[in-house]
Formats: sequence, C-alpha cells, structure tokens
Amino acid sequence: MAGDRIVGFLMYEAPQDDDEARIYRFMIDRVHQGQGYGKAALREVLDEIMRLGHISHVLICYEPGNEAARRLYRAAGFVEEGPDEDGEMIADLALRGEQP
Repeated sequence: MAGDRIVGFLMYEAPQDDDEARIYRFMIDRVHQGQGYGKAALREVLDEIMRLGHISHVLICYEPGNEAARRLYRAAGFVEEGPDEDGEMIADLALRGEQP
C-alpha cells in the first residue's frame, strides 16, 4: 500500500513444520514500478519471515529474463540455483548467516 492505494501484491508460505519459506507471488503494479516499492516490500516480508523464528531459507522464482527482479533479489542476498521444471529461475536466501 502507498497511502490508500494498492501498489502491489505479495503471497508467501512458511509452514511451521518446515525451515523453508516460499514467496509465490510478488508483483508491483507496472505504474508503480521503479519507485522503490518492490525493495521496501521485499525488506518488509523478509523481516516478517525472520520474526517467525523457524525459517532458515527463503525461496523465490522469477522469469529469467526479468532483469529488474534479478537485480532486486540479488541485492537482497538471494543466490540463483537454476531453473525449475517450468523454466523459472529459483533463487535462495539463507537467513541467519547460513549458506544455500
């Protein structure tokens, strides 16, 4: 949200019986891209996931040709693992100083 406007959508899963969280959807409306909303939203969701206390890795997938997403996730510390069965890039973020 930016004031009373919806600028994006994010959905993740962090099962209590797993140490891995998965961000399934992370979208910023095209009109609002390039204004820092993605970076702020990613920082907020990662802080929220870390506060859960049981998560050591966060996974996210994105289209390999999406350079803006690649730069955003890389800057946050995500490391690319390679494409999934659908051709989307999988990236992993190790929390608490762990390595993927």
